[in-house]
Amino acid sequence: MSVKKAIQDIILWRGLNFLSVFILNVLVARLFEASQAGSLFFFINNLSLVILVLSFSLESGMGYYAAAGKVGASRLAVLALLWCVLSSLFIFLLYNNFTDYISPLRDINSKLLAIFFIAGSLLISFYSALYFARENFFIPNVCLLIINLILIILFVLGMQGMISDKWLLYAYFGGFLLQGLLIAIFYFFIDEGRRYALPSSIDLQKIIKYSSAAFLSNIIFFLVYRVDYWFVEKYCTPNELGNYIQVSKIVQWFLLIPMMIGTAIFPLTAAGKEIAIVNKIVSVSRVLLWLYLFACIGLAITGFWVFVWIFGKTYSYMYPVFLLHIPGILALASLYPVSSYHAGIKRVDINLKGSLLALLVIILLNVLFTPMYGIYAASVASSVGYLVYFSFSLFYFNRQNKIKLYHFFKPVMMDYTSLKSMLDKPQ
Repeated sequence: MSVKKAIQDIILWRGLNFLSVFILNVLVARLFEASQAGSLFFFINNLSLVILVLSFSLESGMGYYAAAGKVGASRLAVLALLWCVLSSLFIFLLYNNFTDYISPLRDINSKLLAIFFIAGSLLISFYSALYFARENFFIPNVCLLIINLILIILFVLGMQGMISDKWLLYAYFGGFLLQGLLIAIFYFFIDEGRRYALPSSIDLQKIIKYSSAAFLSNIIFFLVYRVDYWFVEKYCTPNELGNYIQVSKIVQWFLLIPMMIGTAIFPLTAAGKEIAIVNKIVSVSRVLLWLYLFACIGLAITGFWVFVWIFGKTYSYMYPVFLLHIPGILALASLYPVSSYHAGIKRVDINLKGSLLALLVIILLNVLFTPMYGIYAASVASSVGYLVYFSFSLFYFNRQNKIKLYHFFKPVMMDYTSLKSMLDKPQ
């Protein structure tokens, strides 16, 4: 599959899935309002860190070796299932020891919610990586979309008083488990007739070795994205936390298309399918920078009214926080294709060093300024950290490929034609 076709497919199906996620998030935000929604999303943030540790970023190693054809997909599927079962059992047995550190929720069985979320997220992550290695973006995203549509209906009924908030929370977290199970079941179904077994010890060592480098990078990059949550939760009000996390989610939504493109680029780079992949990455990064610049300008003009209109009157702090995140959004949007390239050529060490440098900057700025200036200082700290990460990765990319720096920023007439060609459906 060409880069063009891969990007078209992933944008289509991930785009539809994103729309359902966005609608569901708006319903959650409006139903629970900023303070309660902030606690809910802070709980999910803590669980996401637990998932990252439990997974050991195994999806990175499985995706790489499946895309390169070096380890059988059926063996990787068995490994993924076994890892999910053992991780879920671990949480079931030990969760109570960590409740005070993970869950701010009260009057609800947070252990059950955690198991739903962790088991489902691991299944989604592992089997989506195997699908993407096959350049199949349809099945995993349709499975996610179906469950999200059901949850949207339930939340609409809940906002009309037909379902209690407590049962909606169980349904929301249970949705992750159902999504993961659907994706895994379909994967084994399309592999019907294959012989299933664990990877050999040699293959397992290769997967773990690759994943270990990705694991360190992903842990640090997760903290680059989210370490500010803990500072905001400590020094700001629950309402400010809810506003801040909602802006952070918007930043993540902004980065959905760059992530899609990175997902499409990674297996092609790993398999060595594109000789001119470097030039394509430069072009895509440049196009993303300018598209997101115009999008951010649009929200800078309208966001003061739009955010409150969409999420509700308790989200009045979102607009200034978003403005302070704009430089970081532009940096990360341009960064994703470059980071995927480094991962595809087995230079995840570059991503690791860049994210570590950014993390140190973000922590330092938060320690110095967030206790006094709250969510605004945390926003500036994040943007500065993202800019540092982008600059570091770009330096190494240019040094490896002898690409002039201005090619990443100076718009050219061919960009419009290239973008149109990339997004047009094949005839």
